[in-house]
Amino acid sequence: VGAPVLLLPGFGAGAFHWRRNLKQLAHGSGSDVFAMDYLGQGGSWPEGAGAGGDSGLGYSIDVWIEQAEEFAREVVLKEGRGHHSRCHVVGNSVGGLIGAHLA
Repeated sequence: VGAPVLLLPGFGAGAFHWRRNLKQLAHGSGSDVFAMDYLGQGGSWPEGAGAGGDSGLGYSIDVWIEQAEEFAREVVLKEGRGHHSRCHVVGNSVGGLIGAHLA
């Protein structure tokens, strides 16, 4: 099994952005493949928060970088998944920026 792959979506998208790639990447690479939503993006958009309005949400790129680091450490590289200490990171748009910070 190869090193796991972490897919990071662009701004305003979420893990669903990668839905057509997950199975093919896992099958083609023989690796576990993961995708995540950033806080306040994708499927984690808070109930009652209007689109584009002032909802008082305080999410920032720094929060998302920290979240991606924790997700990689706690989920993607979790012990028992093949003893990998590194993963491949693929990012779209802001996901590319976050991936560069993880490198």
